[in-house]
Amino acid sequence: MRGRQRRARYQKKEWNSGVVEGQVKDLAFNIFGKAIKDKSGERDEHQVIIARNPSSSHWNDLIKQNQTSGAQGPPIFRPSMNFTLREQSTDSALQPGTARFLVVGYAKPSLDKKYKSMDGITKQVVGVHGPSHVLTWDDDEYRTCYVVTPIQEQQPNQLKCYALLMPENELCTPYALAKDDIFYRHEYRNTEKSVKARRSSWSKKIAQHSAQVGRRMPASVGEVIVELCEGCGNDMKKLLAKADADIAYRPLRSNTALRVFVDAEAVDFKEETAAEVLQEVATLWPDIEGMTAERVLVLKQLMARHDAEIKKFQLKGLLAEGMHRLGLQVDYLSIMDEEGFVKNLVANLDRILGKEAQRKPTASNIDETS
Repeated sequence: MRGRQRRARYQKKEWNSGVVEGQVKDLAFNIFGKAIKDKSGERDEHQVIIARNPSSSHWNDLIKQNQTSGAQGPPIFRPSMNFTLREQSTDSALQPGTARFLVVGYAKPSLDKKYKSMDGITKQVVGVHGPSHVLTWDDDEYRTCYVVTPIQEQQPNQLKCYALLMPENELCTPYALAKDDIFYRHEYRNTEKSVKARRSSWSKKIAQHSAQVGRRMPASVGEVIVELCEGCGNDMKKLLAKADADIAYRPLRSNTALRVFVDAEAVDFKEETAAEVLQEVATLWPDIEGMTAERVLVLKQLMARHDAEIKKFQLKGLLAEGMHRLGLQVDYLSIMDEEGFVKNLVANLDRILGKEAQRKPTASNIDETS
């Protein structure tokens, strides 16, 4: 008798443990049992991608604003459900303004209220059988958006999910959305029978994996993990200094805008960041003349368009000479020979400041010549 009771308790525990066996893999379900076709195809479970840092705006507000303005301006929805190479580059070092996200499901804006009800059935397991009506994957009326949550070091107390919108340079921006708007992928569903239980347990499964996946992510390029000891830290500093003399000239941690300016892989460098560069340069090198946010922005764009390396030890010279040369242009917003302008600027800096950085004199390497 006791053996049967133990087996019954074990079976009940297994049923409530949230196993996903039997969940339909080619359909995504919301907590109300409504489904959308999932054509993501062959993929890793608990898929991770790259996106821009989240926006504090709600996705509905963005979409309504776009509808009011007559769809003027940049596109809101991604042109394809295929992830771009930049979105898939999760093993690379993170660029400024980006983060890693766990893909948890999908959302469709402006759906009818009927998609957020249980059709009179209060308790039932969802996700194990296909419903009679399934929303399409490609839909011009109800566009499909990816839903993500940030990868974090620890399991978050409150799960935050976002819809990927506003594609630009192969990356999207995450916008906040309600959990009731999400159609969940199969690996985040379980066999809970009530809407209330699913709302809690499905979010908990996502939160658990957002931290677990984060701990499995490889270290970014340039990051070195060492034990916390002063000796290791000092040795690492010496090693980096020997490996790259230019590192001694890098902008300080507090100069966040200048760090983005010198970063060739920076995703976003807009006029707001250029204005911050002005403030930082005013403190570091107040003798640089003719600086404006517009000129800083143009200089950054010119260097990026023509694959010109911004050498840290030449930074002050680049800004000073760049501002001077742009000021001599009749119209620096429309330079006739951009490539020639950049090549001439770089050659001049190399000739005056040198092509390679030299180590700054220290107590350990200074001599009579220094």
